[in-house]
Amino acid sequence: MKKWKLVLGISMLVLLVGCSEENKNNKIEKDNQSITYSVGEKAETDNFDVTINNVAFENEIKGKNNLLILPEEEGVQYLVLDTNFKNISQESKNISEGTLIVKLNGKEYKFDKSEKITENGWGIFSEEINPLLSKNTKIVYKLPKENFEEIYYIPGGNSKKIKINLVDKKETEVSENNSQEEISKNINVNPNYNNKIGDTIKTDYFDVTLNNVSYVNNVKTGNQFADIPGDKDSLFVVLDITFKNISQESRMLSEGDLLITYNGKTYKFDKSETILADGWGVLFEQINPFVSKKTKIVYKISKEIPEEIIYVPGRNSEKLGFIVYDKREEEAKKLKEEKELQEKQLEALKEKEPKEEKEVSSKDSSKEEIVKPKKLVYSEDDVYTHLLWKGYRGEDSLERFKRDHGLPANRVVDEKVLKLLGIKVKYK
Repeated sequence: MKKWKLVLGISMLVLLVGCSEENKNNKIEKDNQSITYSVGEKAETDNFDVTINNVAFENEIKGKNNLLILPEEEGVQYLVLDTNFKNISQESKNISEGTLIVKLNGKEYKFDKSEKITENGWGIFSEEINPLLSKNTKIVYKLPKENFEEIYYIPGGNSKKIKINLVDKKETEVSENNSQEEISKNINVNPNYNNKIGDTIKTDYFDVTLNNVSYVNNVKTGNQFADIPGDKDSLFVVLDITFKNISQESRMLSEGDLLITYNGKTYKFDKSETILADGWGVLFEQINPFVSKKTKIVYKISKEIPEEIIYVPGRNSEKLGFIVYDKREEEAKKLKEEKELQEKQLEALKEKEPKEEKEVSSKDSSKEEIVKPKKLVYSEDDVYTHLLWKGYRGEDSLERFKRDHGLPANRVVDEKVLKLLGIKVKYK
């Protein structure tokens, strides 16, 4: 009995140790799990709310007045993170730039050094901000030009193991395919895209009017430092737009998207050109209720002629949009103009026809007079009798007479011969 109790006690002890070890392992696994956020989502670290507003890959970095900050290098690309930090603690805190993790061929690489840029609005230099205040800045990482499988950003001061997913190749491919189908579907069937240039649409907070659209090879702003030069493969679509705040509080403007269809596929252009000149762009601009803002938003597109261009303003839950360009409509318009021109030309020809007919008939009649002259009437006996009187005898008398008077020596009797012989000229 004692032996049985001893065995039972040992079994219970093993079981308890096993459970304890399993709980410990589960705790470690749970502790190692990280929370993943996407671009545009707010991630809460120990002291800051961190939001990656936008991610862009650039060959070179330009700052204020389009001045070059980081030049283009062979085999290099710059990853730009447009980031907002908000201090959610109860005292001032230093911002930490964090770490970039990239995955290539199954291996992960850590980039914990960003580019040091002294211009305002770029980078982080042990910057300290007070509670409840926000700091918006662009963090730049220098990367090789590789097709990375995954890129994510881990903010600094982050015991919660938070990471923000920037690029996921598999996820992006699936998302792009789905969004491509959705966009194409919307463009083909969505009646909300029937608004045209000059129309006004109501978005969530604004009346948006598309005043005009132009296509240029380079952008001239009136300020040479803000102008954008063009290149041979692309052009710029310039949208002249008026935003009017129809809500009950001040609102931030949002540029929106350009949806362009090439060869049956629709592409979303959600990045406009940054132009630091008055009357251009909507960079973090906020306007009060009933106030209007007129500006020009510029998108860089391919020179290839699209089938359709749609502009969808931002902050627009109903996805209302403007038809900026429709190839079919333009072709129909062109055909109509050509037809009208042909009709005008035909009318002009008809007006000229009677006058021309008269001119032709008068010309024809004069031709008939020249081509069909009256017949010369004379008697051969009279001709040879007069030749005898002149002293010309024989069968060749006419030829000799004509030769002597400087005429071709032949037997043709014409008006000149008759006059030289003294015979009266008559016509039938």
